[in-house]
Amino acid sequence: MQKITGSGVMIFIKHKEETLVLLLQNIRRKQLVLMEPGGIQETGLSSMSNALKELYEETFAGLSKADLDEEHKVLVNFEYLCYTVYIKIDDLKFFQEVMGMNQKILKMSNNRSLHSYNECKGFNLINLKDLANVNYEYYEQDNNKIPLHQRTKGAFKQLQDKKIIEKDLSIQLPLFQCSLDKIRIKNPKSPLHVLNNQYTYVIH
Repeated sequence: MQKITGSGVMIFIKHKEETLVLLLQNIRRKQLVLMEPGGIQETGLSSMSNALKELYEETFAGLSKADLDEEHKVLVNFEYLCYTVYIKIDDLKFFQEVMGMNQKILKMSNNRSLHSYNECKGFNLINLKDLANVNYEYYEQDNNKIPLHQRTKGAFKQLQDKKIIEKDLSIQLPLFQCSLDKIRIKNPKSPLHVLNNQYTYVIH
């Protein structure tokens, strides 16, 4: 039995006729890279619980889900579990505003105990087609090529092998709806407490 060292969630978004991927801008070894929400396995949490926690924290409490499908996950480098979720968002602009506002509030609160605040510098909603065209190596933004993290490249390869991403780039996953809700964090010691009454998207 191999030891799982981390877990995360690859979020695919159906927007009109396009498929987008939510990737975060993180600093790794002093370089800006793109990766899915995910992180090191926390002691006492299952891989799924860890992935859900990472999803919530790293999207600045912008996205949450009660559970993840064990069937639609891939193992990357024999140690990292990448779950997948396919969601439908109609008002993409508002979704970006919600995440952007939550990020801004967290930045202003300057709470160093939150990993996503320390690591995550922003997020991108990237057309899957653009990533596939460059073999999931990088994303070009303002004439800058931002590389994808090795873990994320590995996840895309596994998702293609498992046919979750088909050759025509269709996504073979159940499509979930999202609804807007208000953030309610009871623990005043939580670094996310400053986000109370801000918006969050709940995936059903």
